[in-house]
Amino acid sequence: MKKITHMLIASAAALSLSLTGCTLYQDGQEFVEEVSYADPLSELNADNAAAYVEDAESVYDSLRFVPEMFYGKYTASGVTGTELSDEAKESFLENMDYTAITGIDEPVSSLPFRTEAGIHSNVTSLNYLNGYNWMQLYFADEKGNVYPVEAAYNLEGKKLRVRPLKSYSYDSEEKRLDYTFTGETLEYDYSFKGSEMTLSTGGKSVTLSSEDLSSVNGEYICDANLAKDSEKLGGIEKINLTSSERYIVVDGVRHDSPAVQFGEDGICTLSWSDANGTGGFRLVYFYGDDDGLVLTDGQKNYLFTEREWDLYSGDVSTNLSIDDAEKAKDLTPEQLGKINQEIDELYADLSAAFDEAGINAVINEETGEIALDSVVLFGVDKADISDEGKEFLNKFLQTYTSVIFSEKYDGFVTQIEVSGHTDSNGGYQHNLELSQERADNVKKYCLTDYTGIDKKYTMMLSGMLTSVGYAYDNPVLDDKGNIDMEASRRVSFRFMVNIEDN
Repeated sequence: MKKITHMLIASAAALSLSLTGCTLYQDGQEFVEEVSYADPLSELNADNAAAYVEDAESVYDSLRFVPEMFYGKYTASGVTGTELSDEAKESFLENMDYTAITGIDEPVSSLPFRTEAGIHSNVTSLNYLNGYNWMQLYFADEKGNVYPVEAAYNLEGKKLRVRPLKSYSYDSEEKRLDYTFTGETLEYDYSFKGSEMTLSTGGKSVTLSSEDLSSVNGEYICDANLAKDSEKLGGIEKINLTSSERYIVVDGVRHDSPAVQFGEDGICTLSWSDANGTGGFRLVYFYGDDDGLVLTDGQKNYLFTEREWDLYSGDVSTNLSIDDAEKAKDLTPEQLGKINQEIDELYADLSAAFDEAGINAVINEETGEIALDSVVLFGVDKADISDEGKEFLNKFLQTYTSVIFSEKYDGFVTQIEVSGHTDSNGGYQHNLELSQERADNVKKYCLTDYTGIDKKYTMMLSGMLTSVGYAYDNPVLDDKGNIDMEASRRVSFRFMVNIEDN
């Protein structure tokens, strides 16, 4: 039997597991005990499981990776927290190439010795920025000095693309998060096997292990709820695997003490059997630490990546300022539900108004964007608004303001972000400047006397509008996960709402 690195025992009295050849821990010490009991996990098969895979390799080969699979804290051998031990310095640094990263005085390792991703593993105000995935990477110079780097990351096939930040700060008066990228992109090949992630570049590689699963304390999956946009896994809604509470929730019913094993080969097997029913699954896992668990059969991804509060706030957070996103943590589910209902009604009223006016605007409630085709607004590689674009903006603004400033939504919208986006053709810096200039010009035009909107609405907009350029950081993807170049070229409006009165 293949060695299993971590195993949860369903119950000392009622449910025991076959332990032969398994690594277990007792009082913090590793031991192996030869015993043989009935194994509920061995009874699981393709016929009685919610989802079932035979082996991990075929899944890894066919899988379309997603950013959530990088969630959690991954660290090199010998690393304690964010510091390199003497052992790690010898094993890691001596095998590294060194490279320059803008903002760091010394050349640093070409690969990180630690990564942190996900809103609970990498806690930063940057997580409130729409459309980015953020990762903290830890590099070291030849002397072992540590340099943390905050970066946006995205995936292109089997490539992990990381864009370091040069600086960022939050302006509480303007209620705006200002950030600047260094302009460089770090690119790594990546692969996973169980709790290990391997990154490679320039002939060098490093294998990082999940911090929890490589510790004597073992797994700690707390309040991992199925994300709203996830595929469904046999009615399973929540997985909680901690030393004090181990249970799953299936169709609203709680099942205590499930039997679980995380294999080194990448397979997670879980089963339960109690008075409330039986079931289970056998799937490839990505261990997200404080950010939950991703499971997959290679075709469908099951994202147990949201805390209970995340579920309540998720539909609201895309339409909140950073300040209000923090304040929203103090609201009850009922209060958040009321805000979300009003946001949904506003989107519905805007959609109906756009349809009636014959305006082609794409509403994406998941990102909060109301996207306008940049081809209508600008010439190729131009930032000046065309005559046709001005006519379109006039029509759009007259319809948009008639809804958001109507009596029904009086005082509800507090800020509006105008964002520019490009496709991935051309250099990043050029596209960043182009997208920013386009957003700036649209914002400026909205505040002129040529739009045809009521002057009091123009005055209201002057205190609400901000502009930002994203280059091709937030592309629109097609059904196959590829960049939709045409849809990605856009200018978007995203409103933020008032939570004080709820």
